[in-house]
Amino acid sequence: MAGQAGFFDVDDRLRWRNEAGDPLARLGAVVDFELFRDELERALMRSDRTKDGHPPYDAVLMFRLLVLQTLYTLSDEQAEYQVRDRLSFMRFVGLGLGDPVPDTKTLWLCREQLTKAGAIEALFERFDRLLHDAGYLAMGGQIVDATVVEARRPRLKGDEKAIVKGGGTPEDWSKVKAAQMDTDGRWTLKRGRKRPPKANERVATELVVPSFGYKNHVTIGRRHGFVRRGNAKRAKTRVAVEHVFAVQKRRLGLVIRTVGKARAEAKLGLANLVTNMLRLAWFETRAAPA
Repeated sequence: MAGQAGFFDVDDRLRWRNEAGDPLARLGAVVDFELFRDELERALMRSDRTKDGHPPYDAVLMFRLLVLQTLYTLSDEQAEYQVRDRLSFMRFVGLGLGDPVPDTKTLWLCREQLTKAGAIEALFERFDRLLHDAGYLAMGGQIVDATVVEARRPRLKGDEKAIVKGGGTPEDWSKVKAAQMDTDGRWTLKRGRKRPPKANERVATELVVPSFGYKNHVTIGRRHGFVRRGNAKRAKTRVAVEHVFAVQKRRLGLVIRTVGKARAEAKLGLANLVTNMLRLAWFETRAAPA
């Protein structure tokens, strides 16, 4: 009957997405997410021990959801909605139509637990070992650079700025306000291209824009372009590393919406990990026979 869902309609729709080149299906085929299970279960051990209510969600399933969230710049609320709404997202996470979907609070708690356990770095290192074993060695030199990832700007008064800059917290701030104010981020000046001089000017004016956020320090292998680790050094050769930053800021829409250094570092670490996953998928797809 027209308009009535058939038994194989979902499979047919997903098969069509595969033939059309579903990037999530390609990523899922290249990256074995089970290799992260040990690190994930160790980090989520306490949160997984529930006495009442719904049984805990699978650790790898939750990590897939965090990867999906990073890929498409989704808030917790949007991530829950999109997984419920889109078949390709549902399949990537590992859920069926009749399965319950992790809600916003569950996703937030999972990310918080991973952040407090410092698990993002362990997950990154685990994937780096996979790259090494697969032959993507960090050879041919390293390129080091940093970029500022913008965060929500705190609106501070003159006296508050001095206190925060000194590492303190204004006495008149309530607990709620203190929790919402990002005092770990730093201001910096982003220098842009020089504006052509006007008729009455002799020298071009350099555009300088104040920016608030966190620096993402990365080191990439010159040969393959994978992110290896971060530090604060500089490098003269920047073309390849600028490509990494472009992917993160344009494709992933990377911004910091969290508050505090630990959460920002977890956000940046997850973005670096997902960047490497995308890079591996590109290499493996390019090398695959037609």
